[in-house]
Amino acid sequence: RTTGCQARAWCISIVPHSRGSDGTDAVTGPKPVLVGQAPSRRSDPLRPFSGSSGARLERHLGIAAGTLGDCFELRNLIDRYPGRKEGAKGDGWDAAAARDRARALRRELEGRAFVLAGRKVAAAFGVAETPYFVWARFDGTKTSYAVIPHPSGVDRVWNSPAIAARLRDLVLGIVGLG
Repeated sequence: RTTGCQARAWCISIVPHSRGSDGTDAVTGPKPVLVGQAPSRRSDPLRPFSGSSGARLERHLGIAAGTLGDCFELRNLIDRYPGRKEGAKGDGWDAAAARDRARALRRELEGRAFVLAGRKVAAAFGVAETPYFVWARFDGTKTSYAVIPHPSGVDRVWNSPAIAARLRDLVLGIVGLG
């Protein structure tokens, strides 16, 4: 596990930056965008990935708790907890609203690197069939994206130690995008 300072150094390695004359690093380009579904019932709706899903990603990336937003611009497709799905396992999900929000995010953040957290998010962006941990580009654009498994505890793929390495490799691959 890294300290806050080590997490900042790691984040600087994936975010365009320059070194000032005083030896400090300054961000010179946009952070990659990490897009989730919606806040959980226990997380802060104003802070995407503020709950257990964000903590899981921080743990797998090896960065300090609460530093995910130093590395990524954090967004959700739905701004509030959608509630339980009637008569089924899982949360409710407004797929049409998510698709509208995904289109708006792509326009707003054209040219940025996107990490899409889960198949539902990938479907909203129209790329549901993309394999996990592979960089691709949205058709006809310079905008790169990759899909990762949904970081909730429901997806047991996160129990595999190999997933942490794949996630770190994927995120460090942002440096090579251009």
